[in-house]
Amino acid sequence: MTLGRRLAGGDDRAVSDTISFVLVFGLVITGVGLVSVFGMSALTDAKDGVSAEAAERGFVTLATDIDDLETAQSPVRTSELSLTDAEMAVTGGPTVDVAVGNTSFAETLQLGALEYRTAATTVSYAGGGVFRTQAGGTVVVSPPSVRCTPAYATLSLVRLTVDGSNAVGGGTTAVAVTRSETTLVFPETRTAQHVTNVSVTTSDPRWRQYFASQSGWASTGPDTSTCTTDRVYVRTTTVSVDLE
Repeated sequence: MTLGRRLAGGDDRAVSDTISFVLVFGLVITGVGLVSVFGMSALTDAKDGVSAEAAERGFVTLATDIDDLETAQSPVRTSELSLTDAEMAVTGGPTVDVAVGNTSFAETLQLGALEYRTAATTVSYAGGGVFRTQAGGTVVVSPPSVRCTPAYATLSLVRLTVDGSNAVGGGTTAVAVTRSETTLVFPETRTAQHVTNVSVTTSDPRWRQYFASQSGWASTGPDTSTCTTDRVYVRTTTVSVDLE
């Protein structure tokens, strides 16, 4: 009888040990699965964030290089950017309509943009400014060369064209920018100005965000921002981009 009880107790302990092992093993497998799913997602997001920040710095440097092109300090500049898990492309937008009050001047300018894209973030150089776009919206990283004061307003806009491939991805790419021409679009002559304002109309969310953040520009329409001023200067610089 005693022996039977011992054997029965041994069976209970064996069953208990087996159940404990199965439960612990299941918890370990579940933990590994959760880490694999959520941990890898977090690591991927962190990696994308670091890459986007590096792209921001590279684009701000690019904007400085193009500013040097505008002032004719250098005819060409070249920089490099890492495109690990990213793509870079020259696109057609933004388009801006510029009109000067009390004159007949009204012109549509196709500016073009250089964009660095990951799955979650786009960093772009558009018209002279650097912008970062994510699910939460657009942030102006470096403003374009646009100024509004009661005495005068200046719009120094950069137009991008493509020289060679318009899109690359993976590895490291060299970005060469070359100034083609700089044109004073308005005024066409040096006669005295009798303007009242300058208006910029664009549906591009990057430029809309910029104008919304500037105190000198008033919203005068769904996509229109206006600066009330006495003098206006509109200049465009055409820059060709070569991605290698």
